[in-house]
Amino acid sequence: ENIKTIVNSLKTHERTWRYFDREYLQSLTGITAYYQLPVFFEYKSSENIVVPWKGLLDMVLVFRNAEGRITQIIGVDLKTLAGNSLYFINSVKSRRYDIQASWYIEGLEAHFANELEEGTPIKFQFVVESTTFPGKPLVFDASEELLNIGRYGRKAISLVETSLFEENENFSSAILQRDIKGIHQ
Repeated sequence: ENIKTIVNSLKTHERTWRYFDREYLQSLTGITAYYQLPVFFEYKSSENIVVPWKGLLDMVLVFRNAEGRITQIIGVDLKTLAGNSLYFINSVKSRRYDIQASWYIEGLEAHFANELEEGTPIKFQFVVESTTFPGKPLVFDASEELLNIGRYGRKAISLVETSLFEENENFSSAILQRDIKGIHQ
């Protein structure tokens, strides 16, 4: 019953129904929806290490202009979580969904490489619904800042005790957040 409630919420809520109405998506000119799209590519690190990679995207929306050229791609991943859908932001950090979104964008670039023009935007979204309080699904765009953390990581953030009036090198410091590695590391 819970699964049926979640599916119904995703299919009927004003924020998410368009993602799940296949007839609606097929009726739109210039948009192709792919479901469970497998992507395969080789990632080459800055140290020239080649890593074979594969992924299975829940949904991919490809937008084309009148000439058939791709103007935008949006990768979509469906997520469920216990608790309020707004708490998904905590899951992004704890489960490193920044890395997932970055990898999927790399995969989409490789998958559509022959059809993409320089600068074609590839975006990533998470469609999120609660398993404990269904009925308020949300759609989150992966920002460029989040994708950059997934790609390049983030340096540690520290807090350092200091004084304008004393010259003392025995002040303490504390690390607020440790450094985070990205896919390039």
